[in-house]
Amino acid sequence: MATMPDMDTLDVPVHDAACTRRQRTDTPLQALVLMNDPQWLEASRRLAERVIRQSPETGTRLNYLGECCSLVRGKREKNRSLKTR
Repeated sequence: MATMPDMDTLDVPVHDAACTRRQRTDTPLQALVLMNDPQWLEASRRLAERVIRQSPETGTRLNYLGECCSLVRGKREKNRSLKTR
């Protein structure tokens, strides 16, 4: 079974075989796929809407975006103390 064209461009291994080590690549074509694919565009638009609704302040938005993308929750105080050093 063939993979989706965008997943093939992003070097995703086939799902019916074991992959112990993935090949690491980054090409301009991968950037174009992520920029122009409707699925990726919609996901990024929804994330931006969610971040904008969170707070009117830019700094808070950036912190929230970082938490969303890294899946780190509840470490705001620790991060703030590290930033002030």
